[in-house]
Amino acid sequence: MPATSNQTAQVHSAQVSGAVQTLNQSSFLNRGLTFSEDKSTHETVVKVVEAQSGMVIAQIPSRQALAIAQSIDALPQKGAFLNQKA
Repeated sequence: MPATSNQTAQVHSAQVSGAVQTLNQSSFLNRGLTFSEDKSTHETVVKVVEAQSGMVIAQIPSRQALAIAQSIDALPQKGAFLNQKA
């Protein structure tokens, strides 16, 4: 029986979470980098953090880009306006 999209998403999310945890614990990475998964968009987020203060210096993708992606996902016809020709 083929996997449903929900099952596939759960497996993907578990894989991403495992990879994120491994990268964050790895000693070869600069301690100023953190990896996470945005819960609403499921995008991988990389943050550059000042080691002493813990202040976020940069984030990729930005908080604004994640908010835009979340807004587009919330549209009734998700992304339909992007597929229309001018």
